[in-house]
Amino acid sequence: MKYLAILVLCTMSFISYADCGASDVSITSLYQYHDGTIFVNLDKSTNCSCAFPQRIAFNTNDKGYDFIKSMLLTAYATSKKIDVASNSDQCEIHGNTARLTYLFLKP
Repeated sequence: MKYLAILVLCTMSFISYADCGASDVSITSLYQYHDGTIFVNLDKSTNCSCAFPQRIAFNTNDKGYDFIKSMLLTAYATSKKIDVASNSDQCEIHGNTARLTYLFLKP
């Protein structure tokens, strides 16, 4: 019972900061669009209700994303699994892709 409570709390913490996302995914490709948007294509779909659920994105002008860029490149180069999430399910990148607001590089 104690383990079930811990599992529920861990799941709730993921849900509380994210409207949508995906866990244990690999990056299949990364590319930058002419407007500075960096698209991250994943091997599995997110649970975001966007036209392109297998990708998540952010803009190079977004503040604080140097760390995210470094971690994405590390994950891609080493084939490490990641967790990604967005705190908005509005598909605000080009009207068809969720904005990346959380990244966890798996050990």
